Amino acid sequence: MAAGLGIGGLAIAMASKESLENLLGSFTIFFDKPFKVGDIVTLVCVTGFVEKVCFRSTRIRTFDKSIVTVPNKNIISSELDNLGARPCLLYT
Repeated sequence: MAAGLGIGGLAIAMASKESLENLLGSFTIFFDKPFKVGDIVTLVCVTGFVEKVCFRSTRIRTFDKSIVTVPNKNIISSELDNLGARPCLLYT
């Protein structure tokens, strides 16, 4: 019986691994604030405006007007270019 509970616990842990990674990724986004809603960001293969940051994923509206939902664990583990954080330089 103890072995069965151990195997069951391992199966639950493996099944919830991805959800836990997304939750920890969302905490990192909320506390570190690498971008905010409205910023233009470039991920590995997506460029667009950040529309919504949720606990599981982030929604990005591309320049083609489509919405791409990216899991937060992918945002944290990949390179992110925040084009909205560039300084505005005025040349006269």
